[in-house]
Amino acid sequence: MQAMTASSDIRGYFTDMAQRHGALVFAQIVVAAANTTANAFVMIYLLRQGFDYTGCSVFLLVGFGVAALLASIGSNLVARDFVTSMIVGTLAMMTYYVSLMLLSGWALLLVPPIFLGIYIVMFWVPYNSLISEVTSKEKRGAGVGAYFLVFPAVSTVGPVAGGLIISLGSYEMLFAYGVGVLALNLAFLSWPRLVKGRRQPMIVPERLQTAALNREGGSKRVFDLSRIDRRLVRGLFAEGVQEGVLWIGLPVLSFEFAANETELGGYLSLFAFWGAIMTVVLGYLSDRIKDRVRILRVSAAFTVCGLVAAAFAYDAGAYIMGMSVANFSLAVVPAFLFTMLVDRSRGSPTRDMVAREFLLNSGRFVGMGLTLGLLVLDCDLSTSLLVAAGAIATIVAVR
Repeated sequence: MQAMTASSDIRGYFTDMAQRHGALVFAQIVVAAANTTANAFVMIYLLRQGFDYTGCSVFLLVGFGVAALLASIGSNLVARDFVTSMIVGTLAMMTYYVSLMLLSGWALLLVPPIFLGIYIVMFWVPYNSLISEVTSKEKRGAGVGAYFLVFPAVSTVGPVAGGLIISLGSYEMLFAYGVGVLALNLAFLSWPRLVKGRRQPMIVPERLQTAALNREGGSKRVFDLSRIDRRLVRGLFAEGVQEGVLWIGLPVLSFEFAANETELGGYLSLFAFWGAIMTVVLGYLSDRIKDRVRILRVSAAFTVCGLVAAAFAYDAGAYIMGMSVANFSLAVVPAFLFTMLVDRSRGSPTRDMVAREFLLNSGRFVGMGLTLGLLVLDCDLSTSLLVAAGAIATIVAVR
């Protein structure tokens, strides 16, 4: 009976969210449809262009560095107007895909990631600020989990589709697909609606006023880490270190065990599948038992075990098993840290999201820097998974 009640509550929450915040959900689905299909193969594209693992690391190092800088010194630009910021972020990601198609040599390593870094901050800071506003305290775990479910859910089919596009067409066709889908999101973000006789962007829920959400803009400095719990600062930074490693490690190591891009797409979709449902179910449970920290610690422990197993995998079967375990539990970590950040907020949502992006991308930069250092020392790329495991292990200290 309790299981049936839980299932009914979850379905009810999704129905309510779709009715009241459908525009927010749709925008993320479109972005996920583009990026889980196209961006998932960028590291492999660089390898096909003749670059080695070190070159791929430099590519991501530039992107994460730009994002961290923009979140710190350019935060006021991001916060001044949410919709404009998301439009700029979408345009930056479209330019990213176009530049991948047009550039070669060192320009291919250094120019596209600049636009990737701009997209990360310009789109996700305002989007996540909106999420923090529309989720209620009583159901925030399930609410945030529902939004965080979108990318892993779309990822269960996106990489497979991307592999097929490459197999039947080309990488240029894949990146052109990414541009086309993001153009749809650009049109949606720009589409207005009438609210009480006033034109308001479709993406902003009716009960929220853009002016109120953007209250941190103007001359007032938005970037501020002092209002965030120190343990959460360390947790978000550690999450970033792990993500920095996996941005290169997950696709490239998986490609070592795959025969081609189509098979790689199958691996990536499988890994995403394991974490898709866990995000919402555990979010729902945390709203009931009111102990997000314990669930976060257990998930972190399982993630560490999976990453270590994948690092020492001797064949494809052992690697898939280890990485599946890691991705199954890892999906909980970003959603719960996000929820805990909003629950413990001592400032505005915008300040919190700017700080979050800075910490994540600083961590990603460090994680990628450590990976690059290991490659320079002639270590195998799989060794970097131990760096990711170490970073995730520190999250057990979050309270």
